[in-house]
Amino acid sequence: MEKLERKDYKAIKHMNREIMEKYLNGIYQRGYSDGATAMAREQKAERDKALVQQSEAAEPAGEVRP
Repeated sequence: MEKLERKDYKAIKHMNREIMEKYLNGIYQRGYSDGATAMAREQKAERDKALVQQSEAAEPAGEVRP
């Protein structure tokens, strides 16, 4: 989590309601977007892991001699 810098705090302190709502909405949207991206990345990693496990289970355990 990023910390609020002094210059940002000062800017926020002087915002009116409309500007503050837009500012906070932007923060929310960035957080939501970052969360959705992270979730998609995590789900892809889980799918890839499951596919690897399936392919390993389908392979023969040892050599088969005719």
